[in-house]
Amino acid sequence: MAQQQLNDGEAGLSFRSKLNDMFRQLFGFTQSIQQLADGTTINTDCTQFAKAKVILQGNRTLANPTNMQIGVEYFWYIVQDNVGSRLLTAYGSMFSIIGGAPVLSTAPNAVDCIRGVYDGIKIRAVFQKGFP
Repeated sequence: MAQQQLNDGEAGLSFRSKLNDMFRQLFGFTQSIQQLADGTTINTDCTQFAKAKVILQGNRTLANPTNMQIGVEYFWYIVQDNVGSRLLTAYGSMFSIIGGAPVLSTAPNAVDCIRGVYDGIKIRAVFQKGFP
């Protein structure tokens, strides 16, 4: 695995930019947060990123992600719209969330997070309610 030294003062590149470059070289994707399309079923293609965000504008289903890499930690930030009280009622069969299906925050604009590592079969995940 290639090593890359990260120095904040180099040639105008920010630390985040260098980190994204390093992740792109090592894993094929960046650490940027990808905005997912809201719809009845929310799909995640993990080809180029490991962090995703969706703003719920209705009750939704989170489908099994595609193109995941074994051992990579993935994040889904679930955001309520300005109405709130939206539900994520079903999760793809690949999700194994400690404690079972989580209950989302209901306040308008609330943010919750599902974080998990893909082991080749399942996403072994935890749920954080009221993510800052």
